[in-house]
Amino acid sequence: MTVRQWAAGAMAAGLMVSLGACSDDATSASKTDTALPPTGVAALSQAGFSQAVTEAQQQAKSVHIESKIQAAGQTVTMSGDVTGLSDVKTVAMSMAVDVMDKDIDLRLVDQVLYVRGIGAGADKPWVKLDLTDVNNPMSSFLDSAGPQSFLSYLKAVSRIRDEGTEVVDGVETRHYTVTINTAKALAANPAIKGHGAVSKLGLPAKLKADAWLNADNLPVKMAVKLGDVASFEAHFSDYGKRVVVKAPPARLVGTFGSIPG
Repeated sequence: MTVRQWAAGAMAAGLMVSLGACSDDATSASKTDTALPPTGVAALSQAGFSQAVTEAQQQAKSVHIESKIQAAGQTVTMSGDVTGLSDVKTVAMSMAVDVMDKDIDLRLVDQVLYVRGIGAGADKPWVKLDLTDVNNPMSSFLDSAGPQSFLSYLKAVSRIRDEGTEVVDGVETRHYTVTINTAKALAANPAIKGHGAVSKLGLPAKLKADAWLNADNLPVKMAVKLGDVASFEAHFSDYGKRVVVKAPPARLVGTFGSIPG
């Protein structure tokens, strides 16, 4: 697998994690702590869960994210800030990615993704992908990962179970286990457009994700294990802080297609 292939995967995963489709290995105890006794966070009903979480993210507008993706024997870690969560067209992101011992920087501005660290020349260290270009294979990831799509994804949820209150990253949360119909979730994903067969992708018929929400119904941690294919982890903090993301200078930007794979 080339760095370019992993970079493309990291970009896709970064967008998904950053814009609300974040997840983790449900067995991971990383960053979960019980040093403080929870005093209680109100529980959401299954009927109101998706709407409450979506509205909370949109109102928060920005968030800091620390995430980990494991797949094909490799680990990708990402850290950065996202703003403009109220509308996928306004989302901006600055993310540092560590993949295959490569340091990659991602910036998302005005629906254009800028990438540095995948072998571009010294004169143009950044490359860009226009995510509004329908011919770009990554163009649908903004739609598939955006907060506006969260409700459609949760149509695939067959059960939400309240696991009670826990303290995660020093924050009082309520832990939910979510059971998802994998085929329905794939059908709702514009990046796959319903053509990804569960068996071909090596995924189980049902997935179990975990979400830890704070008193404002904002995710503090979200997690899922995609069968034997991959696992994801994301932790969220600093909701609502001011985040400014700028595109790199045009003279330093080339095109992604010019990088050999």
